[in-house]
Amino acid sequence: MDTNLTAAAASAIKNSQVQNQIASSVAVKAQKVQKAQGEAAVDLIQQVEKLSQQLSSGQIDVQL
Repeated sequence: MDTNLTAAAASAIKNSQVQNQIASSVAVKAQKVQKAQGEAAVDLIQQVEKLSQQLSSGQIDVQL
């Protein structure tokens, strides 16, 4: 009986460790995606600022 309980406890611990590793990996990936989205938003804001400055000066620099 005690051997079965020990094996079950060891299995539960291992499963918990695997679940924690998966959760950690998912969190890291989500953080990387959020960082990339934030950087893209900052870039867009900078582009809008530059365009606004050009419009206020009466010149627009069009790049193709």
